[in-house]
Amino acid sequence: MESERVRDRIDDMAPIEFIFVPKEWRKEHSEPAFGDLAKSISFSPPASNGACLVIFDRGIPVADSAGDTFKQLLDQPHHELSMEEIDDLGYQILGTVGDGSAFHIHSADTIDVNGKPVLRVTGEWITSSKKFVGHYFPEWGREGGATDYRTIREVYYEGGEPQFTKHHEEATRSMNTVIWTR
Repeated sequence: MESERVRDRIDDMAPIEFIFVPKEWRKEHSEPAFGDLAKSISFSPPASNGACLVIFDRGIPVADSAGDTFKQLLDQPHHELSMEEIDDLGYQILGTVGDGSAFHIHSADTIDVNGKPVLRVTGEWITSSKKFVGHYFPEWGREGGATDYRTIREVYYEGGEPQFTKHHEEATRSMNTVIWTR
């Protein structure tokens, strides 16, 4: 039986305004430590043993050149990324997921989530063997403002087995229910 979903308002994480999550999932905020601008909101299924859905704000913009590369990628028709395109994104856009010594990328493509293009990456953390699926997107302009391709936000789901697979379908459904601020 599918669990009931609730709309959860997401404050201060533009361009996300709402996300629908299973009502029994626990919500937690991670406030930035002194001097650290990154922040996150996570949702964990019951007895998750480390599996969680996270909305992440890095707190700092990427370089202009990386933002331009990201814009060019998202402006193209939706497609599976080549290894060259993945390499071009690198650490600037993908964060630690772009570090081949820490993470193994299984696939990367661009998709539509409620009218907006996002980069989807799947893979596995090398040391912990945790599985991962993440959406990367810019901060789209509010009320006609310009889109900031240097400000990268993420929504991702990760966890070890068997919890990752057990909650993967619910987490993916939630990632695809994001309501954008504009």
